[in-house]
Amino acid sequence: MTPQNPSRDRLSFALYVPGMPFHGGSIAAGESLGGSESAGYYLARELARRGHETNVFSELSPEETGAWEGVAYRALGPRTERTPFGADFEAFAASVPCDVLLGQRAPGLFHRPTQAKVNLWWAHDLALKRHQGAFNRQVWNLNGVLCVSEFHRRQLAEVYGLRPEAVHVVPNGVDRSLFRAAPGALPGTGPGTVPGAAAKQAGRVLVYSSRPERGLEHLVGGTDGAPGIMETLWAADPSIQLRVCAYDNVTPALADYYAFLQERCRALPNVQWLGALSKVELAALLGGAWLHAYPTTFEEVSCIAAMEAQCAGTPVVTSPVAALPETLSGAGARWVPLAADGTVDRAAFAQAVLELRDAAPWEALHRASLAAAPRYDWTHAAEAVEDLVVGCLRRQTSGTRRLGRHLLRHSDIFALKTLLELRPDPALRAEVETHYAFAEGGQAGMAAHYDAQAAWEAERGLDHGLGGEHFFHMLRFRPALEQVRQLPDGAAVLDYGCGPGHFTVALARRFPRLRFTGVDLSAAHIARGRAFLGREPLPNLALYPAGEAPEERHDLVISTEVLEHTLDPAATAETLEGWVKPGGLLLITVPYGPWEEESFAERPHRAHLHHLERQDLLDLWGKKPGFQLDYVAQRHTARGEILGHHVALWRPEPGHAPGRIDLGRKLRVQRPRETLAVCMVVRPEGDSLARCLKSVRGLAEQIVIGIDGEAGAERGAWTLARDFGAEAFTLPSPLRTGFDAARNATLDRAAADWILWIDDDEELLWPERLAKYLRDNPYDAYAVPQHHFAVEPGGVIKTDYPCRLFRNGRGFRFFGVVHEHPELGLNQGPGRCLVLPDVAICHNGYLTEDVRRARFRRNLPLMLRDREQYRERALGKFLWIRDLAHLNRFEHEQTGAVSPRMRSQAEEGVALWRELLGQGQVRLAVDALPYYSECAGLLTGAPIAFDLALAGNRLGVGDPPGQPPVLRGQFAAVDDIQRLTQALLKEKLDGLGGKYM
Repeated sequence: MTPQNPSRDRLSFALYVPGMPFHGGSIAAGESLGGSESAGYYLARELARRGHETNVFSELSPEETGAWEGVAYRALGPRTERTPFGADFEAFAASVPCDVLLGQRAPGLFHRPTQAKVNLWWAHDLALKRHQGAFNRQVWNLNGVLCVSEFHRRQLAEVYGLRPEAVHVVPNGVDRSLFRAAPGALPGTGPGTVPGAAAKQAGRVLVYSSRPERGLEHLVGGTDGAPGIMETLWAADPSIQLRVCAYDNVTPALADYYAFLQERCRALPNVQWLGALSKVELAALLGGAWLHAYPTTFEEVSCIAAMEAQCAGTPVVTSPVAALPETLSGAGARWVPLAADGTVDRAAFAQAVLELRDAAPWEALHRASLAAAPRYDWTHAAEAVEDLVVGCLRRQTSGTRRLGRHLLRHSDIFALKTLLELRPDPALRAEVETHYAFAEGGQAGMAAHYDAQAAWEAERGLDHGLGGEHFFHMLRFRPALEQVRQLPDGAAVLDYGCGPGHFTVALARRFPRLRFTGVDLSAAHIARGRAFLGREPLPNLALYPAGEAPEERHDLVISTEVLEHTLDPAATAETLEGWVKPGGLLLITVPYGPWEEESFAERPHRAHLHHLERQDLLDLWGKKPGFQLDYVAQRHTARGEILGHHVALWRPEPGHAPGRIDLGRKLRVQRPRETLAVCMVVRPEGDSLARCLKSVRGLAEQIVIGIDGEAGAERGAWTLARDFGAEAFTLPSPLRTGFDAARNATLDRAAADWILWIDDDEELLWPERLAKYLRDNPYDAYAVPQHHFAVEPGGVIKTDYPCRLFRNGRGFRFFGVVHEHPELGLNQGPGRCLVLPDVAICHNGYLTEDVRRARFRRNLPLMLRDREQYRERALGKFLWIRDLAHLNRFEHEQTGAVSPRMRSQAEEGVALWRELLGQGQVRLAVDALPYYSECAGLLTGAPIAFDLALAGNRLGVGDPPGQPPVLRGQFAAVDDIQRLTQALLKEKLDGLGGKYM
């Protein structure tokens, strides 16, 4: 099926829809669904109609799964502590490649790496601060956050601290086909006429179809004993009746309240409790209804009930709160403002209903409802998702170097060549020409290349246990083994690309009742295999080099992990089809993931030319009769990528030519890892530089090293820079220009998506774990735990959490003549920043006390200049408080007395600490507390010792782990204790109150 919109590529979608269980037959079967489940159902159906491959995971049992209208419905699987979102879903997300993974509602759903090219989290509820922690755990892995209205977008961004552009509106919709036969659902055929309108108006039926707790109490009266709107209407016009649709997904906390409201409905003569209705039943009810009544103060993020009423031509009487004015803008709505105290004005609501007995205003609203109905169609939501996904993919594939390195890592060389024709990159082209020249020599060049590889393997004895039983346990061979096992006695099997006969020999040994033929392009491989058979003959096996195999047809032709090596996979498969008997089978497997690059350390030969993804295989052979395509996951790389195998099976028939891979689509639909530049400022000696460069070499696409040109001639650093392929240049001494100027000079040369700054006395630990964070997401920067190691005292003397990675091109600059840090502007910080939990930097530059003091003496003049240049730099104030305490301590060690200079420095330290608190820099004030305490102790002689502990956790981001539960300080004044306590208490409580808790 091709997409309805020809400008869109066919994509594979997987939707996670928790809540009420449902599948594609649920609505037709009359089952009641909630709004979120309905959204999942209808969006999936619309995506499938638009040509996309679509899977939905919901709370189904395994026996309820199946396919409806082109959508496959799958079970989430059991929920455990390890798999809180469902074992089957989490296994799919972690191991099965797909284009788009769209998850609903559950905060934290994307907390682990997935194999999707685009990850989207679709919120259907108000953002709540108590979910902040769970939400934050997944943000690094999200391309975008979806919501259902502009009101919802603003609310999500505010509560979760997101940039508004990271949140995207995908509106809810309605199945308009349910309302086509409903009375009054068609526009009039002439001036002043609306078929069915008179009947709707004469019936005087009100409908309430939202969740009961969202406003039903105002209609039927509640626990406050005040009369409800229906009691007022009974007195004014007994003909007005209310029909209440219930909700059959009742939580225990609301069960008693629902029972109370149901009793209230039964007690009133003009109210009928209908219970849970199917979509079809609800459409019929709304089709004959006069008005949809919704008196509410609930903050709807959208309102499907109001949309359904509009599609039925039923005006809505409601309150102008939250997203309701947006949902019903220009539609058939009568607005009843809330009372001055923010509650529903029941008398005004009843009066609004009574006024609509007049035919003219009601009919105007009725017509407005019908006119607005088309905008609630689910096509708009599907188009919004498509547009968003296209935008995400465009961002991901926009950089030539980024996409090119991705294709090279996955050995997708023909796709890479296409990219380089469209977007030239001399460095990438040179790498392709160097390593893949063998592909330019046609079949002869390929054969020579594989002969050389066979010789290389033979020299090292790499026969992989020719014919061993272990091949039957390898995932890539199991599908072929299963097909061979089903063949009748005497059947013939051809193994194309057999090498020396690794798998073919094993099959011939296992199945002596069958005949096997092995064919390979490399004559050297075949010679090795024949030599083996000369020692251990197998009468049911023959091996031939390509071009010498007898012209015979076979019951089964297999080709495992071969087509990725060929110049033209489609042509090769056509050749293989010619070896299949009528009614026989062709089975191929191809690898998925960066298999070849993962093995370069032990097998440096390049061999793969294609990375055949699922859609590529469908492009090529998806229209073959009986075509089947499966996927087997094997393992993950250290970077979290999946290594697996696609398995394709079909029965060749005349007249079914292969298709062609859409290379344009392939280049558009990728998720390359974003590129990383490592920026460094070093001295020319380079004594410890090699260790640092080794730690980042496998991760960095670019290494920029500014070398202090005033500190000596070209020495070790220059040599190491050349050895590691770094871009080295001469810097004026940072001791003269300032370290911020030096760092910024390296930033100016960085061309990658991300920048990591690191020093030559540091080492990046677990760099492979960092790769997964280099992706399109809402973060501006990452903080990395920096462990300072020492032998005096032994161990980790301190762990900091500085911003070490940030996005290039966002305006980051370093500030600080010394102890420089990157920010978006002075005191603006790094934007939205995540502390990486599984990566660290080891710093060994402060190993001894002598080293630390020497570094302090070197930095002191720079720190004085920093105080002059960046007087208001908050970090500079903290650092100067620390240095003032150190100066006093060092002088006291020498003299044993307190000098006037020491007192003056202590006073300055106390004043700066108070400034930090006054400016709201609570974290810096806490970090500076030990140094403030030293200053306070020197000034007073008898400072006030005070311990402070506040239980509870902040809901925001940025708190490093392992904060001490007790703050101990010595204070110069009681006021300082009060200010610190109040600041900490405010920080702890900030955001805990309010309506979005």
